[in-house]
Amino acid sequence: MASPAADDPTIVLTPRPAPWTIAEVRALFPAAFSVAGPSTLLLGQSLFVARGARLQVRGREVRRLRLLSTAERFVSLSGWRSAIELTGSRLHPLTVSSWDPGRGGPDPRPEDGRAFILARGSSMTAMTATFSHLGFGDGRTSGVAWAGLAPVAGLGTAGTPATGAVTNSTFKGNRIGAFSDQAPDMSWTRNQFLANHGHGFDAHSGCRALVLDGNTASGNRGHGFLLARGCRDNLLQGNHAVGNAASGIVLGNGAATAAGASGNTVISNTVADNAAAGLVVDGGTGNRLRGNTVRGGGTGIEIRNSRANPVEGNTVSDVKGPGVDLDGGAANKVTGNRIERSQVGLYLKRAAAGGVVSRNQILASAQFGIYLSEGARGNRASGNFIKGAFSGIRAKDARGNRIDGNTIVEATDSGISLHGDVRGTLVLDNLVSGRGGRSPIEQLASPAGLAGVRVEANRTDGWEVARPALAPLEQLRHFLRFHPTALLWVLVLLVPALLLPLRLWHRRRVRRWYKTATTGRTDA
Repeated sequence: MASPAADDPTIVLTPRPAPWTIAEVRALFPAAFSVAGPSTLLLGQSLFVARGARLQVRGREVRRLRLLSTAERFVSLSGWRSAIELTGSRLHPLTVSSWDPGRGGPDPRPEDGRAFILARGSSMTAMTATFSHLGFGDGRTSGVAWAGLAPVAGLGTAGTPATGAVTNSTFKGNRIGAFSDQAPDMSWTRNQFLANHGHGFDAHSGCRALVLDGNTASGNRGHGFLLARGCRDNLLQGNHAVGNAASGIVLGNGAATAAGASGNTVISNTVADNAAAGLVVDGGTGNRLRGNTVRGGGTGIEIRNSRANPVEGNTVSDVKGPGVDLDGGAANKVTGNRIERSQVGLYLKRAAAGGVVSRNQILASAQFGIYLSEGARGNRASGNFIKGAFSGIRAKDARGNRIDGNTIVEATDSGISLHGDVRGTLVLDNLVSGRGGRSPIEQLASPAGLAGVRVEANRTDGWEVARPALAPLEQLRHFLRFHPTALLWVLVLLVPALLLPLRLWHRRRVRRWYKTATTGRTDA
């Protein structure tokens, strides 16, 4: 791995009343810089801003600042309890990148070490700047990083957070677009995080009271936006997360930390075509997801092992899996959302408990409008409008749930179906109408599984039982959709059935050939 050479001195800027400028540093250390073109400088030595010092890098002085980064060595720009200002403008934008003179371009390989920018317990601001092809690690050396200093109890040293504001800037091709740790109260406004090797934006631990407004994360190999390890009281509004290889916006990181994401507000964001999920809360309490638009991807909104998170007024469409997935957790509320063209509109599973899903519009689900399964218990599905699904609401191996006041139309199999162990389930005052292949409310469970079940005051007079005439191929496709393991069993049984006759035929041919060769006779 490349590294700073042992005999390669670092330029240290010490404190003084006036800030240092990059032009002054170049004048004092001319051997450390190379002029690579108009308004273009190549920095060949690491630059360190010491405690109390201040460095200004401005686009009107240098349009392109390149940090030497080759297979043999790289340099860094860093500060320790200091201040760094990276400022461009519309007329004089600033670009900071790694640079390999041998390639005549940025260093494309983070694997062997690469130039980076780091503010340790420092203030670092960026405006109208582009940061590209920087960093190689997962944290402080990931590209452009803000990292606070933890207190040292034995030495009586107080902690120092990293601070700053970032506006109208672009982070692209970095190991991680932008990374922050113990950097609260920062604002990130109208920035772009594009095609980075990992996450676009990664706020690690101690990310409190951040404001992310109007940013775009696209084409990153990880999540678009990640706020992890106890992030709380942050605001994400008006951001776009599009086409990332993992999820769009993620709060928390589940089992990686005991402290979940809490009290965050995610409002009016647009999330589209991310490979995994659109919006994720992974371990946390009291996060509010409101008025967001989610299109495409694997799952629309996923609330995983989290408690009391309101999901309100969002629009989810054209996802491959669930529109809203409550995976474990308790007391989550999903109200007033519109979910169109998903596999399952609302999915409550793995002991999701005490949740409320109400007043949602669930349209054109391929399988179920609402699905309660895998031990989901004590939830209430109330006042939802479900149109066009195989089954409007299904409860399977889920006890003590209440299904009441829902309107279900145009289901193709059944309006409401109860399967397996659904003890204590209440099905009350629902309206089911349309034309389906089964009863409007079907109960396919043993007497023990139906203990304590009440099905009362439902209106089903508008339902007609009529199995649709399906073509043979459509019948097969329909069967395999709900019995995917059947294809595997067909292969398991069919392959031996085909191979055995072939094996017997082959053995008979061999015996005939042997007999002909030894006796000259060709009869069997």
